[in-house]
Amino acid sequence: MLYISYATKDEYEKVLNTYLYPSLKKYNLPNLVRLILPFKSWKEATNYKSKFILEVLLQEKRDIVFVDADAEILEYPKLFDVLSPAYDMALHWLDWKIQYNKDRSEKELLSGTLMIRYNTKTIYVLNQWIEEIEKNPVLWEQKHLERIVKKGTTLNIFNLPIAYCCIKRKDETYPCERPVILHNQVSRYLKRRQK
Repeated sequence: MLYISYATKDEYEKVLNTYLYPSLKKYNLPNLVRLILPFKSWKEATNYKSKFILEVLLQEKRDIVFVDADAEILEYPKLFDVLSPAYDMALHWLDWKIQYNKDRSEKELLSGTLMIRYNTKTIYVLNQWIEEIEKNPVLWEQKHLERIVKKGTTLNIFNLPIAYCCIKRKDETYPCERPVILHNQVSRYLKRRQK
């Protein structure tokens, strides 16, 4: 499994070097991390995610785990080593009651941690994701992926436990006892500073 991510050559490069990169090295995880030129906006930078994943998948021709640059791997992510090859993709659905103690029944797909197999089915879905983003770049990239998944695909999808896409809350707490992959949500603060 190849762990991949990207960051723009600005303050996000420091974020990458503070959080994700040291934890990839700590657990000696095979990785491909790319530094790219800054985009005009945070939205454009996140919309690039689908293209980046597809580019790497086609280039490396192997299964990948995408992780956002502000994530930390706090424990060895053994689930990805033992996950059945029958699963084409693994992703997490955020439960608002658990994450934010808000009473919302609908769960939200998160794209901060994604496992994607190298096969024709995932390549097709990634191309769909790119097309949908290009049609409507204003909508958040993970919402496009959520719509594609909810509409129905031939993908066999594994629902990642919260520990693999655990989001740090604003009060510095998190909703799971032992996060494996902790998302620090640094963009919350950086976006605020840029305004």
